[in-house]
Amino acid sequence: MKQHPMAIVCNLFMVCCSLSCSQLNNNVNLMVSESDRYYTIEAHYNKDNTRAVEKCMDNHLRKNGDASFINTSIDANLTLNNGTTFYIKNYPGQLEIKFDKTENSTASLNDIKSFAKDIKPSIQ
Repeated sequence: MKQHPMAIVCNLFMVCCSLSCSQLNNNVNLMVSESDRYYTIEAHYNKDNTRAVEKCMDNHLRKNGDASFINTSIDANLTLNNGTTFYIKNYPGQLEIKFDKTENSTASLNDIKSFAKDIKPSIQ
């Protein structure tokens, strides 16, 4: 059976598109920045890694009595029971934390920095 050249080209195009779209879901981006006032974490990752990111957040940011970050989507200013405050936007595949160093303790800043280091394996 002889295949038409146009059918072959169309099939190859569809295969290439499928492969490139599947690669888009694997894009990982982690940006940590620090100024005199703010410590900021921005992460974009595969949605399949959301649970690992949320567990990492629980390990580093959740203190006695605080609500868990697992299965939680949030876009708000948050105050933890220990007085730590920060802006957080957390959705599957996306995380943003903006931490104001002038409004928080050094211990809280160290918790955020520790989280920023440990999140890397969770998002890959």
